[in-house]
Amino acid sequence: MQGRTAFEAMDAWASRPLDAPEVSGAVLEGYAKQLRESRERLGTLLADQGVRDDIAAALERNEEYHRRLGLSIRDKPDEPVDEPVEEET
Repeated sequence: MQGRTAFEAMDAWASRPLDAPEVSGAVLEGYAKQLRESRERLGTLLADQGVRDDIAAALERNEEYHRRLGLSIRDKPDEPVDEPVEEET
């Protein structure tokens, strides 16, 4: 739940109106840290308990939170973006 709470707070900040009150960088970094720690905790659970559908689903949700916020996942390379191939004429 910690990861979801951090995601929702960061998503609300990213979606806020321009005239909304500022949020300090330290607060945002704290949310990013919570999201990272939540992912690391889920990874540890998977390693300790083996593949469990509930933990795997929670980890996938957490990684989706990272992607939606534009955050990188340190131990997982970004998926390559398929660029259109230009045909030679």
